[in-house]
Amino acid sequence: MKKLFKWAAITILVLLVVLISLPFIFKDKIVAKVKEETNKNINAKVDFGDFDLSLIRSFPNFSLRVNNLSVINIAPFEGDTLIYAKQLDLTIDIMSVIKGTEISIKKVGVESPIMYFLVNAQGKANWDIAKPSAEPAGAEKPSTFKASLQKYSISNGLIVYNDKTMPFFLKLDKVNHTGSGDFTQDLFTLKTKTDVGSTDLAYGGVKVYQ
Repeated sequence: MKKLFKWAAITILVLLVVLISLPFIFKDKIVAKVKEETNKNINAKVDFGDFDLSLIRSFPNFSLRVNNLSVINIAPFEGDTLIYAKQLDLTIDIMSVIKGTEISIKKVGVESPIMYFLVNAQGKANWDIAKPSAEPAGAEKPSTFKASLQKYSISNGLIVYNDKTMPFFLKLDKVNHTGSGDFTQDLFTLKTKTDVGSTDLAYGGVKVYQ
């Protein structure tokens, strides 16, 4: 019995060491992948504050938490903030990180985001920030990220849509939204739930709903 308890204690200790050490080993790798993929695919300035990688919050997967994330437009919307989020949480498949070929994201959560979607008088949308591919059609390099989402959520969000070509204005405050489904499939059932604290709606300069 003493030997059994001894080996059980050693096993638990080893597991605790692994839980604590793995995030430090893979933290820089995951953050570097995030920055590389972001800069490769969008025409905007992306910035964030502190970040934390944990294996305890979403065991047996990694949990990457990014604070004060911002996506700021360049011309013709120079300096406008497209998205700001107090906190972004990503749940990442641990085996995809260890294997190193792809990083598989299973869950995305956004805390207190401010999203400002604008269409200017010329019909240009500020969310049209995807870089055109420099590769010939069919020759693009595959992304190092794999979307294996099972759930996403928005908590306490502020969403504004302003289309100056109509003109149309919509503001949704205190938005809580969740969605779940098997996003790896071509056809799947998406289950969503949305709560909105307040709504402002205007069309043609006339306030329609508040």
